[in-house]
Amino acid sequence: MRVVHLKPQYLVGLGAIAGRRKFTGDQLRGRHQDRGDEVNLSNDISGLLGEWALITGLEQVPGVERPEHDFWDCGKPIKGADARFRGVGYDAKSLIMAE
Repeated sequence: MRVVHLKPQYLVGLGAIAGRRKFTGDQLRGRHQDRGDEVNLSNDISGLLGEWALITGLEQVPGVERPEHDFWDCGKPIKGADARFRGVGYDAKSLIMAE
């Protein structure tokens, strides 16, 4: 498990991406997947933070390779691996925990 402490300057950008992803998801989400606005947004934020932690962690691995990802693409749901690195696909899971 990796604990991520966010710098305040990252919150605005991550919040904008999460909001856009929720908007996109609302257009595509089936009735059986809809958990209500608050839970949908919470799930999108949690997923986004997990992906961000995974990608930034992989970017810190020594070497010239960088992970492949669709983090910035807010126009569609991310299917499959959240990131690919050195031929391996990784799917991030995250849990928002109160301190």
